[in-house]
Amino acid sequence: IDSIRDRPFAWGSHDCLTCTNTSSIMLTGKGYADDWIGAYKDVRSAVRWYIGLLDEQGFGDIVEAVDNRLERIKCIAPPFGSLVGRRHETAHNVTEVVFGISVSKKVAFVEEQGLVFLSVDKDDIFWSLG
Repeated sequence: IDSIRDRPFAWGSHDCLTCTNTSSIMLTGKGYADDWIGAYKDVRSAVRWYIGLLDEQGFGDIVEAVDNRLERIKCIAPPFGSLVGRRHETAHNVTEVVFGISVSKKVAFVEEQGLVFLSVDKDDIFWSLG
């Protein structure tokens, strides 16, 4: 976390999917979305990539796709190292869901200026990476 705390958002190298997938590798030894990381460099190419990927794999949205790969956790406070999905519309959000990793009592999300640590929201979705 400390090594990327101030690293700004960058499509294809430090966005919510690449960051959480790398966190998964560091925590468990394997990525949950290795095959979802594409050669996108901006919002337009990311939109094309993810729409194509979801369509190709037969999923209606990214939450359905993650549910197919990881076990969902039903709780109000996710265990350390859980994948967290939060519905959020931003200029750089292609899937209407941003991903973060639970750390301590907060969730780390990648934003323009680097990592932000936010409280768990009642509508967050949690998955076990282990």
